[in-house]
Amino acid sequence: MPEVLWNYRLYLAPFGPSVAAFVLTYLNGEKEGVLKLLKKGIDYRFPKVWYLPVFLLMPFITGFPFATHVEWRKPL
Repeated sequence: MPEVLWNYRLYLAPFGPSVAAFVLTYLNGEKEGVLKLLKKGIDYRFPKVWYLPVFLLMPFITGFPFATHVEWRKPL
């Protein structure tokens, strides 16, 4: 495999199981099966307090090292 495509393969690898699930579900149940799979995977019935870590945890994880880098003027 060319060296250029190696990086793309690493980015696409985590989506392989999801793509396989959708393809196999489509082959077995057509459009209705895929919609049923999507409905099973998405559940909005959870306490609203969980929205806080869902939307703020990743920005904090990426922003904290950047903020400390800017503050302390040290390389990452």
